[in-house]
Amino acid sequence: MSCIMGYLIIREGNISVEQSNALINDLIHLQEQQIQNDGTKIVENLNNTSLQTIPYLKQEAKHQVDKAHSIALSLYQSLTPLLADKEIKSAIKESLRQIRFFEGRGYLFIDELDGTSVLLPPQPHLEGSSLFNQLDDQGKVHIQNIIQATQNKSKQGFYQYRWYEPNNTQEMQDKVSFMRQFEPYNWIIGTGDYIQRVEGDFQQNAINQLSSLKINKNSFFIIFNQDNQFIYQAQGLSNELIETLKEPSSVKKLISQIKLRNQTPNTNKTLEQASHTFSFVNQVDKWGWTVLGGYNNSDILFDAQSQLNMLKLNQQKSMQHLLIEFSLLSCLSLIITFGVALWLRKAFMSYHTHSQKQHELLLQNKTELELSARVFDSTSEGIMITDEFNQIITCNSSFCRITGYSKEEIIGLTPNTFASGLTDPDIYSDMWHALTTKGLWQGEVINQHKQGHLFPEWLSINVYKDKQGKAINYIGTIVDISKRKQAENTLQHLADYDSLTDLPNRRFFKEQVDHIIEIDKQRKPTEPINKFALLFLDLDYFKFINDSLGHSAGDKVLKIIASRLLEHKDKNTIISRLGGDEFVIVLQDIASEKAVKQFCFELMQNIEKPMNILGRSLIVTPSIGATLYPKDGNRTNILLKNADAALYRAKENGRNNVQFFTANLNRDALKRLSLENDLRRALNRNQFEIYYQPQVNLNTKQVIGCEALIRWHHPTKGFVSPIEFIPIAEETGIINEIGEWILFEACQQAANWCNEYGREIDIAINLSARQFDDTLVSTVLKALNQSQLPSHCLTLEITESILVQDPEQVIHTLTQLRQSSIKVALDDFGTGFSSLSYLKRFPLDKLKIDRAFVKDLPNNTDDGAIIASVLAVAKHFQLTTIAEGIENTDQEALLEALNCTQGQGYFYDKPLTAYAMAQRLRHGQHGKPSLIHHYDLV
Repeated sequence: MSCIMGYLIIREGNISVEQSNALINDLIHLQEQQIQNDGTKIVENLNNTSLQTIPYLKQEAKHQVDKAHSIALSLYQSLTPLLADKEIKSAIKESLRQIRFFEGRGYLFIDELDGTSVLLPPQPHLEGSSLFNQLDDQGKVHIQNIIQATQNKSKQGFYQYRWYEPNNTQEMQDKVSFMRQFEPYNWIIGTGDYIQRVEGDFQQNAINQLSSLKINKNSFFIIFNQDNQFIYQAQGLSNELIETLKEPSSVKKLISQIKLRNQTPNTNKTLEQASHTFSFVNQVDKWGWTVLGGYNNSDILFDAQSQLNMLKLNQQKSMQHLLIEFSLLSCLSLIITFGVALWLRKAFMSYHTHSQKQHELLLQNKTELELSARVFDSTSEGIMITDEFNQIITCNSSFCRITGYSKEEIIGLTPNTFASGLTDPDIYSDMWHALTTKGLWQGEVINQHKQGHLFPEWLSINVYKDKQGKAINYIGTIVDISKRKQAENTLQHLADYDSLTDLPNRRFFKEQVDHIIEIDKQRKPTEPINKFALLFLDLDYFKFINDSLGHSAGDKVLKIIASRLLEHKDKNTIISRLGGDEFVIVLQDIASEKAVKQFCFELMQNIEKPMNILGRSLIVTPSIGATLYPKDGNRTNILLKNADAALYRAKENGRNNVQFFTANLNRDALKRLSLENDLRRALNRNQFEIYYQPQVNLNTKQVIGCEALIRWHHPTKGFVSPIEFIPIAEETGIINEIGEWILFEACQQAANWCNEYGREIDIAINLSARQFDDTLVSTVLKALNQSQLPSHCLTLEITESILVQDPEQVIHTLTQLRQSSIKVALDDFGTGFSSLSYLKRFPLDKLKIDRAFVKDLPNNTDDGAIIASVLAVAKHFQLTTIAEGIENTDQEALLEALNCTQGQGYFYDKPLTAYAMAQRLRHGQHGKPSLIHHYDLV
């Protein structure tokens, strides 16, 4: 019996040693397999991230340039009716100068197509200079290639080159930029970033994500850069090991040892003598990083010892039972020896089976360890994990916060629970295709919060597969991008809508109409044509409101008009402001002229309702030009052009009416365009001539001066009336050049007459509102100095609209003119918004009574009473008065009796050439009207 007992004890001891070795071997194998899986996942993620640098850089650069292009175009369209090109360019440039992105490194640059820098925020001293003189550190002129990149059908492109970073003008770096032409000014708007910087951002983000990665407690990972220097290390490494791995030579030697160890198959795992064992090594190809993985030997020994202690405890209990049972069996050994032997065998087998189950329980923990290694909690990104059947098995707190559901509610659901139904089905098709073929996908979707509101999110999905390549889990990461989308929508609204009225601007309007026409062109031949009407609306005399009441009043009028237009809008109506006081309306459900006329009648009645502006009750009327699609054009630009021609005809017909486009209007529009083009060349080709109409002292009947009036002798059209070309000159700004030419020519002619006839001759010259700026005084003094005409012989005639456009500046300018002895006359007094306060407030010298009050004298007593009142007021303010439009003796006599001091009109003479006016000055008296036919008159 003693021999049998000794044998069992020795056998149980041998079995415990075998189980201990097997346990350690299994733990090492399990740990290394877990490290292999985790390390492979880390390397795959780093490789995927490394490939996103250039695509991300290009995408973001294009996005920023497109936004800048929209802002520039919106400013250009909004400011073109108000400012000169130079001021518009400055406004665009300064609005883009401070924009920053790419972590503050990104800025926008503007170049001209000839290589001149327009905007370069990091080096503003180069703005205005040619970049063809700027070489990179390789001797290349990059501006030529930047220009070439935009010379294609789309007028845009990418280019990689070397340039200085904003805060480092000593060293150049590789840079990728996107450029797009801005055609109104032949600019190139571009931006980009430095590959190294963006790659650095991606690398840092990758490191930060690794820091939050939850891995097995016994595992660790270390990452070295291409120079074998630490860039990431797990916690728990000994200081001795860390110091060793700071030497690149030690790292290189360690990597070789790990590779050699992994290449040597060894089914029996043993712990190494060092405190750590490295079992994983792999490369991040593009960045040149090396990822090492391993485990702490002490942790493996601790886990093994814990398991062994449990086994030994069970063994001791079993042995105690055996000893007791064996003692009892010894007493009965002579009787039941055979039975006891069988029972002992059974008891031993039971003990052996119990030990085996403990070993199998350890292996079962392997699956749970693998799953826990993939689940981590992020502070900002929501994460969910589904099983192979797409049911959610776990998620983090950020996912609950973003979706509004608790974790308990989410478990067991599918991601379809959060779908809003607004995401394009093609996106989901592309997603599953990418997951099946590539194992990952990312994109934008629209989901629904538990409370019901929708939110856009950026979704990234990775597939986790088993050894056979079968998908067993899907790991999804979501980010709520509501704020970013809101900012993008705000910027898009700014680019698409007029800032004053919040109506679609010209660009957005054209896109909408182009879309309507394109849909109609794609219809089947059997389907009806989608007819619509396009109305071009302009406010009558709106410029006079701006000039007389100021631009703030004009803006209020435009807002009221916009709101009244919107009262007539339905789902088939498009209303837009093109700029200034121009509005355009598209009626998709109205196509007949009769229906359009009815709509315009109702619209005009609404617009004409009185409005209170700055305490004044104003009535504004519209003129409307109408075109019909497709009868009057099959493209948006043609319809707008033809509607503009119809609008011009409405203005010619007295305004406040609607006119439909006809073929004849095209000829009229072409005639006006031709006249405008000829007008731009007329001054350089010496086609203008100044005529002079005498002004007479009503008491002495002596010619005391004349008014300078411009005439245009066209080489093919003959005499062109000022009524035809002066409004065009005012509208286009050509009046500034013409007005300056008249000023210098007329002053010189008057000075010549003064010298020739030995007496002073007054000359009156009309000023346009466009000429009345801060350069006027210097220009006038220059003309007087050049001609040597005495300053008190010059009278500048201005209209009431000039007085109200900027009263304080006007007073300052008029005061400067008076200090130089230059006289100022208020022309056409008695018309428009005449106010007696003008005479008190502004330093004036003369009032000119409009011909409208003179023509019906002496029969019209009302006109006589008005003139008498004006003359009385003028006398009070000690102003000289002159009446224009005198045509007979009775009118002259009445005006003289009312104490009007000067007169002008056909009774004395028509406007004369310079030669005929010289003869008139020599004659002196006005004479009989019949005598004027001796002069060269027009």
